[in-house]
Amino acid sequence: MGMRIPSFPIYLRAKDDREVREFDSLKKMQKWVEAIDVENNEYEGWDREGFPIALDLQVSGSISVKLLGDVPARQAVLAAFADFATTEGASFEGREANELHEAYDNVKKAVEDARKRQPWWRRVLRRF
Repeated sequence: MGMRIPSFPIYLRAKDDREVREFDSLKKMQKWVEAIDVENNEYEGWDREGFPIALDLQVSGSISVKLLGDVPARQAVLAAFADFATTEGASFEGREANELHEAYDNVKKAVEDARKRQPWWRRVLRRF
């Protein structure tokens, strides 16, 4: 059996932020991440199956994704999703989803609904 490579989508969050973002390609991820933060190991993430990943900055300046282990960490991903939801005033458990992308869609909907329930001034301030 060959070495496993990370599969997209990738779920990523900055360690100083609770928002989890989903990326369906390396190109889209590279537009969001900052090289200095990759160098300082400021991101944590998981692939489609829940395997922990790390980002590496290449000499060329591009970013690559590598697996950190051979055991999926689905509970860690779901905990990150729940943490993201809680921060936004939403609730999410994720147990009902079969796949992580389905769980992510559910948490994004819960967060969007929670944001819509916020007062107008809070939604405006969120943009700044």
